[in-house]
Amino acid sequence: MSKRNLIIIAIIIVALAAALFALLPGAMSKYNFTKGIEAINSGDYEEAIIYLQKSDSSDAEEIIASARHHQKALAAYEAGDYVDSYTEAGSVAESYPQYAAVQKLYNNALNYVKGMEAFNRGEYKEAVNYLQKSDSSDAVEMVESIKRHQEAMASYEDGNYREAYIEAGLVPESYPLYNEVQELYNDALKQMVAENLMDAKKYFADEKYMEAYKRLGAVLKYDPQNSEALLLKDIYFTKSEEMKAKIELMGRFLTDSNSISQRKMVNIDEWNEAGYTGKGLTILHDDTGDTSHSKACASIIQTILPDATVIRGNISGKSNGAGVYEANISRYDTDEMLPFDEAIIKWNISMINNSTDGGDDDNDSGWAVFMSERIKRYNLVCTGAAGNRGGMTNPFQGAFIIVGSVAWNGGDPQKYGASGDAIDFSMFTGYQPGTSFASPFLCGMAGLLKSKDPTITQDWVYQYFKENSMHLGTDGKNPDYGWGLPIMGSPTGLR
Repeated sequence: MSKRNLIIIAIIIVALAAALFALLPGAMSKYNFTKGIEAINSGDYEEAIIYLQKSDSSDAEEIIASARHHQKALAAYEAGDYVDSYTEAGSVAESYPQYAAVQKLYNNALNYVKGMEAFNRGEYKEAVNYLQKSDSSDAVEMVESIKRHQEAMASYEDGNYREAYIEAGLVPESYPLYNEVQELYNDALKQMVAENLMDAKKYFADEKYMEAYKRLGAVLKYDPQNSEALLLKDIYFTKSEEMKAKIELMGRFLTDSNSISQRKMVNIDEWNEAGYTGKGLTILHDDTGDTSHSKACASIIQTILPDATVIRGNISGKSNGAGVYEANISRYDTDEMLPFDEAIIKWNISMINNSTDGGDDDNDSGWAVFMSERIKRYNLVCTGAAGNRGGMTNPFQGAFIIVGSVAWNGGDPQKYGASGDAIDFSMFTGYQPGTSFASPFLCGMAGLLKSKDPTITQDWVYQYFKENSMHLGTDGKNPDYGWGLPIMGSPTGLR
């Protein structure tokens, strides 16, 4: 190659190098700007600033300033300094790549600040409205605390001290009015303890011993050193255990509010208070099995006659056109079965209640004749359930006092169950419907009469109930109610 050509090539290379050198700074500036924006979008603000500082773009300086404001806003928000957070966020330029995210941060911080300003003015509703627009964890906790504080105050003013105590106890120490809430908490606790102690004494006076002990337990739960409660604890416990034993024996009929009202309406309480409680009586409750039905029926008798012996069992036997030729009584508690007459004598049975069906509406059946003769022979008083549907279904109809049922919850008694000419009287059923429960109810009332005079006969009891009944339905004895609803007269003056 000639010297001339070499010179030409050298000149071209130098020219290209000069041109490249002239273009390189602009390319590097653009490259650094792009990398800086990418770093901002990925959340690496320090790296973004390093790149942007190497760019001579007119926007780089503004974005660097905004990135620094964004960093400070985030740090302040995380530290709970919401004033600094929204101040820094508010200084970010609209050209900033993450401006939308910064605006959200700004609004969250600002709403928290406005919420707390409203709270400090006592404008709690307004405070909650602002704080609910902020997604900070502090705002969520603050809203919950304000609501609990408000609910605690409202409950206290309404006299619901337990609810006030619970709500106030859930407010955290970080709450600005925590000391005020603690005073409310302590006052509610004192009121709740006093209220429970007063209720315990009232229940005890009303002989509701289990509820009394439960309330006393609440006193000691919240105030373990309460001196008055500690003095009462032993006697309340003893009475509560005695009541539990009674309930286990007598069932729900003892404590059910409707059953209590029904017993009061027919004057059972006056007879019990006068000392007529079934002492010396043994009553057979005849049912189809050792079932909850049998136990519920027996518990009604036992509640009305707490000192009586109530045997749960079953009368069974065989009959034909000529009458009953085999009759037995079995006991569920001992699994014994004896011939009817032997059982009556051995177990000293003076009353029978039957809550079964299986009869055929026949007053002259073989069982009716058999039982009528035994009632006279052993001076028994016997009651039987009429049945709940259709005609009479009691197997001893024609011999037993047949009992229909009425429902009552404080208004007029309402008919429930079968209708028929065989119904002699109607009675309440306690806490559940059915003539199965009306019959032992009336049996218990008959037992009150037997408690006063063990020599009285079934006919005498029948006449007493007839003369002391609230008439229901049409005049005279009617198929729906019989002679009506017996109500015990005063135990004084009875023969």
